[in-house]
Amino acid sequence: MMQIPFYRCELNASPVIGGPACVVIEEGIDVAAIQQTLSVLTRWARTGMFRAGARGDDPPVIHDRLLTWANGVTMIRLSALPVFVVVTINNAFGGAFVLLWALALMDCVDGYLARRLNQVSRLGMILDPIADRVTVATVGITLAAIEVMPWWIAAVILARDALLFVSVVTLFRDRLSIKVTRVGKISTLSLLFGVPGFLIRGGNFPGSSALEVVTATLTVVGVILYYVSLAQYVGRGVRLRLGRSLR
Repeated sequence: MMQIPFYRCELNASPVIGGPACVVIEEGIDVAAIQQTLSVLTRWARTGMFRAGARGDDPPVIHDRLLTWANGVTMIRLSALPVFVVVTINNAFGGAFVLLWALALMDCVDGYLARRLNQVSRLGMILDPIADRVTVATVGITLAAIEVMPWWIAAVILARDALLFVSVVTLFRDRLSIKVTRVGKISTLSLLFGVPGFLIRGGNFPGSSALEVVTATLTVVGVILYYVSLAQYVGRGVRLRLGRSLR
């Protein structure tokens, strides 16, 4: 069974003076589990991820409204991030975990409400991806700062968002909103549901072993797809610039 090595640091129960404060434990992520997760997410994307809540097969009408239920949910997501930081740095990891999963679910809810209530708006098309990026960055930095998640994972995630920002500024500089790709949304949701598991890894409770597998698998899948979506956005931007230069 092929596995990808994965390392975590566990506090040393009997530290020796001058010795390491934690013990590095090597684990493995089953490649088959990653492939299966990718397959499930791909089928979900193809069968209606961006159609949930839609009435009929017609494309949604885009409005100029500012105050909508969907935008309200997105603003709640953003306003909850300072609460998450405070809860986390006060070592209330269980509460922080629940809050992050609630935010991940709300990321699904705002799009559903927009389509179901015919409230797809230009503001929402800008706010939602901004909320996604800010949430992923805040969570990554916070968890790495308190050393419950390896810094290299946070660095890989933040590097992708930095590259995306540069691409948007240089390739889409005259466009306020960019259509989110299916892969981009799946990668964000994978990280939002996977990364919170770092808060309670190593816990001794029912389902803890399964949670470790889910955390590692969704994080790896999310990071891979994060960079795939980056390539998609860059390719779209390059085609846009080339198309305009040939006019």
